[in-house]
Amino acid sequence: MNYTDFFDRLVNISDSYHWSVENNRVVAKIRSGPNRGQTLNPITALAHKSGFGFFSNNKADTEYAGSLLGLTRHCTRSLYSAIVGTKNRGNTQVIRGRIRSALEV
Repeated sequence: MNYTDFFDRLVNISDSYHWSVENNRVVAKIRSGPNRGQTLNPITALAHKSGFGFFSNNKADTEYAGSLLGLTRHCTRSLYSAIVGTKNRGNTQVIRGRIRSALEV
């Protein structure tokens, strides 16, 4: 999976979660089920919706969820840094904008 596939699949699951931006982080809250109210990031939300289970919202679980989805390690790390919002320059800013436009937040 590459960036384009990731963004296409992210658009398809956008209605399944409540998406928001909190403290410059893109987060999803699960709307129903046993994990209702738990927060996820876009990578772990996509893995959760794909049937790989529930993952915490930390870097290690995000990288593991990315590997299950077929994302490369470099792609997963770039997406994670954009999701967390630690940097506001270059590629990170572009990826964060694409994520926000795909989720319409």
